[in-house]
Amino acid sequence: MSNQSSNTYNVFIPFIRLGVTENDIRFIFTNKGLGKVSFVEMHEKKLQKEGKLKSANHHYAFITVKPNSDSTGKQFIENINSGFTTHIIYEGHNLSVR
Repeated sequence: MSNQSSNTYNVFIPFIRLGVTENDIRFIFTNKGLGKVSFVEMHEKKLQKEGKLKSANHHYAFITVKPNSDSTGKQFIENINSGFTTHIIYEGHNLSVR
């Protein structure tokens, strides 16, 4: 995770369940008050087994986000700058942030 110009941050999301889309990621960050996502680069996680690449049945992503200026956004920035992890749990329409 790194700070860029204009108070945007590049963030790595290591685990995204299958079926979660780029639009879902944008919605989640907006809906939970974390910030506005301007870029999403999502990839399918692959593992090498018996000399072949196999799906790990999940994705990972690199995003660019501009955190909100409210308390939730500020906490998110503090987590990024301190190297802490922000957990976002998304189960369909059930969503929590820790």
